[in-house]
Amino acid sequence: MWAFLISLRLAAAVEGLSLDQWGMPLLFGDQLLECPNNQHDGRYIRTTGTTKIKGYCESGVAVGKWSATSEDGFNWKGTLDNGRFVGTFKSWYPNGERRAKGKYEAGKRIGTWKYWHDNGSLSGQGVWTDGKESGCWEAYYKNGERAWAGAYVDGEKVGRWLNWTAGGKEKQVYGGEPTQGACWWILW
Repeated sequence: MWAFLISLRLAAAVEGLSLDQWGMPLLFGDQLLECPNNQHDGRYIRTTGTTKIKGYCESGVAVGKWSATSEDGFNWKGTLDNGRFVGTFKSWYPNGERRAKGKYEAGKRIGTWKYWHDNGSLSGQGVWTDGKESGCWEAYYKNGERAWAGAYVDGEKVGRWLNWTAGGKEKQVYGGEPTQGACWWILW
């Protein structure tokens, strides 16, 4: 798992945030983003090397608009309510290309999310329900060719999954029966 430090700490007292397979902040359960250095209220700004983090603290937790920018790291903008992400979340690579975009509700990803490679091509897309992958998902190589496709139910892979080589010429099918026709490409 990739890790990056943004000077926010989780309520579980873990320094920094880890990234999940989609390159997004990985939070567990009901963990809150607390304000660094026990700052309880007011504006927070910190610059360390090429990284700048800014946001607001209220009663020791992150609230309102927050952002982190770095010439060599993970850049993001999001809103927090009582230490949990809410609303639209955007992230981008150091080169300015977008990395991810989607919405949070009470700290959990919801709705359609899209992810991109550092060259600007689509990396993957799918739907989140209550913080778990659900429905049809697709991922792509940097050259735009499809890498894999499959379905999730409650965050678990289900049914038949397709996997293509980087050249796109070979197709591997694995998993069980097609998933109730919900994903048309599962039937290939």
